[in-house]
Amino acid sequence: MSFKIFASDFYSFLVNKHFFLMFLLLSICFACSFILNFEVKYLFLSLFFLIITISLNYKNFYLILIIFAVVGLIFIGYKLWYSHSDLSFLNHQEISAKVIAKSKTYVILKHKNIKFYLSDFDNKLFLDQKLIIKGVFEKLESNTNYYQFDFFNYLAKQFVNHKLDKYQIISLTNGLRSNKWLADHIYAHKLISLFLLEKNNKYTDFQRIISELNLEFLIIISSFNIHLFTKFLYKINYKYKSTIILKYGFYLLVLLITYLANFSYASLRIIVYFLVSEYFKIKHKNTPLIFKRFVCLIICFVITPSFLVSSSALFVIVAFLFFYDQIFKNKFLNYLTRSTLFTFYFLPLQIYTFYGFSIVIQICLIFLRPLFAVIYFTIPFWLITNSNWLTDSLFKLLSLIKKINFHINTGQFNVVFLILVYLVILIAMMYQFKSFKTWSLLFFTLLVCYLINWLLKPAVFLAMLNVGNGNTFIFHDKYKNITIINDCGTGRGFSNQIPYQFLKYYAINKIDLVVISHYHTDHFNGLETIQKNLYVKQVIDYHNFEPIKSIKGVNLYFFWNDLKSENNKSLVHILEYRNTRILFTGDIEKEAELALVNNSYFKYVINLKPIDILQVPHHGSKSSSSDEFISLIKPKYGLISANQKTYNFPSSETLMITLQPKIEKT
Repeated sequence: MSFKIFASDFYSFLVNKHFFLMFLLLSICFACSFILNFEVKYLFLSLFFLIITISLNYKNFYLILIIFAVVGLIFIGYKLWYSHSDLSFLNHQEISAKVIAKSKTYVILKHKNIKFYLSDFDNKLFLDQKLIIKGVFEKLESNTNYYQFDFFNYLAKQFVNHKLDKYQIISLTNGLRSNKWLADHIYAHKLISLFLLEKNNKYTDFQRIISELNLEFLIIISSFNIHLFTKFLYKINYKYKSTIILKYGFYLLVLLITYLANFSYASLRIIVYFLVSEYFKIKHKNTPLIFKRFVCLIICFVITPSFLVSSSALFVIVAFLFFYDQIFKNKFLNYLTRSTLFTFYFLPLQIYTFYGFSIVIQICLIFLRPLFAVIYFTIPFWLITNSNWLTDSLFKLLSLIKKINFHINTGQFNVVFLILVYLVILIAMMYQFKSFKTWSLLFFTLLVCYLINWLLKPAVFLAMLNVGNGNTFIFHDKYKNITIINDCGTGRGFSNQIPYQFLKYYAINKIDLVVISHYHTDHFNGLETIQKNLYVKQVIDYHNFEPIKSIKGVNLYFFWNDLKSENNKSLVHILEYRNTRILFTGDIEKEAELALVNNSYFKYVINLKPIDILQVPHHGSKSSSSDEFISLIKPKYGLISANQKTYNFPSSETLMITLQPKIEKT
């Protein structure tokens, strides 16, 4: 078959299956992301998918542009309405505000056209409460690492850009949705909280395991089969006329839950789809399912614009794209094949979003996906019966899966990877997944994307992670496949997940060596998570070190003084790679520095080759970095891992002493 014939067939396939609707949704989502963040990549992606949309349905050129423009303008309207650069004029002023969103540790309040966030670690505030409150407004500025979940960016997508700090609640009145019974029986219900409220409270074991297995996306797409449930109710109603009460009773109950859930996208979509289906049924229009889904999504996007710019929207739209014709005559075999294909169909998006995947999870998803869908549509039953049997059973099942789970970190991928892979998947759909050539092309595309992505990553690096007053330094050589972590801790106010998240982002699955200088939490509290999720060959501390160690061409020299304080007990070591030497000092203070200066073996090793990089002791504290020590080391560069907001590290005295070398700090 010539390329021209193939291209013509592929174009006809996309047109006949109405895929222009999916591309239009993608274009709208990326346009709104550009409006929110002004990142040029979103503008290019939006225009790219808009051009594809128009090329697939040029007859409706004006209608496509109208839909695109209307949703975009609505999003701009939302942004402008809630946009405020400075709220300092409200500082210490008593204002009335209403709780419009509630989480376990924070709430979002609204005062006129101002949305703001405040911490609620005591969990005292409830949805719909009206407050008279005063405090100090602060502009939210993200200091999150690029490889982490950005909470402030998450708030910005909900048009929340300010925090109320040092607040005082003057008075408080309850609303319709803010009573203790609802909090205890509805909002605290694990299934409702997870499936309908879209709140994965990681403080509970059940919802933490959902997060650890990266199954949040399954919650998002659980309502994808709304049409099957609606069709089922229609069939029952056709056979037993009295069941119309059951149908409308169910949707009224879901509508009530949707209201209680503050019109979350997950619960809202059920109601909107039902209303859209009813509309087309009343009008006696035999509308294709794909158009019903499209109308449903557009309405939901307009009502909940923040969902447009979330990563969850990609999962919903990609689910919208899936197409499968029956291959086998046997219904069960067809269902099993469809479920398997649909499960692995999300694999590229999982890799893109979660920086990895698990074969065990992918296999389990074949039965977990329909199970979650059943749970989704039977939540009213579990609410009425007030039974925890399903939650407990699901937790046991997920715990079992976690025990046998093996996660592979693939690292961060460019969005071009997604476009190429799903292009090949569309070709496979055209041939109903029967063509061996398309499967070969798919695997080849995945392999090439992985290799290119691997080649684009830095060959050798030493990373000082932004962990506040903590220490985490990671050395990595991708060609030798060697990773050495020098201390593995985070300071107060920084997540102990940061070291693992960095390794995950860079597709590092094996750690050759972890060196823990001493046992203060800011130097080792990230180790447990890494040991749980990755293969760690060896951990060295001041109890089990040897003077010299070599790993794949990397030489390490260790020095230790058995002094009284834990800081001065820090295991000091030199990492030597090719012609570069790095001295890691932990939290040693001047007493330990003097002991090293007087140590003949230390001076001998130092004089073999100059020190290129010094990890400045004790986060740049004035209790360290003596003149004698710095004069002996004579480093070219100094690295300080510190956070001035907490302990005012590094001190000005230390910076003056170490002024000659170039100092980098976090």
